Amino acid sequence: MHVVYEIIGYCGTALVLCSMLMTSVVKLRVLNACGSVFSVIYAYVTHTWPVLILNASLLAINIFQLVLLRRKKAVFHLETAQIQDRSLQHFLEYYRSDIGIYFPELEQMPDRGEVYIVYHDVEPAGILIGEKEGSALRVALDYTTPKYRDCSVAGYLFTQLKERGITALIAQSDTPAHYRYLDKMGFKLQGEDRIKNL
Repeated sequence: MHVVYEIIGYCGTALVLCSMLMTSVVKLRVLNACGSVFSVIYAYVTHTWPVLILNASLLAINIFQLVLLRRKKAVFHLETAQIQDRSLQHFLEYYRSDIGIYFPELEQMPDRGEVYIVYHDVEPAGILIGEKEGSALRVALDYTTPKYRDCSVAGYLFTQLKERGITALIAQSDTPAHYRYLDKMGFKLQGEDRIKNL
């Protein structure tokens, strides 16, 4: 039984350490809370009260912060831009390696198209570049920064695009990570395209 308790303790430590690698605040807090649960169990059965107090406190703090994050509505606003804008080019260059995870086929950034930037306060949270096909938009790039991936940027963007007369988004991707995102966002496979009606 002693070995089981040791495993529980190591699992708690590993989860807390992994949580520190997360770029998403929500994932960080969820993993950290899970690690704290394991650590509380370990501390209780081994009677290490300082460790129990610390991890019980961390668990309470993480749960409290997750509740606040869930209740707090992120305030976004949408702006259009020109593909040649230097601030846009700087944004794309800054996040180039992360963008490459989802769009590896995009060796160079698009040189034309409609550009929509979602801001949180004055900070760019996401970007959509695409070309109009009637009332639809064929997506060349749909990217949200790591910090805002759990903050419903896409949901806000889709609502705003619909209000601007765009009826559907057409996307393609060669990466499993992007496929999962498209499926989660409600894109349906039609031929070689994935389409979301707004």
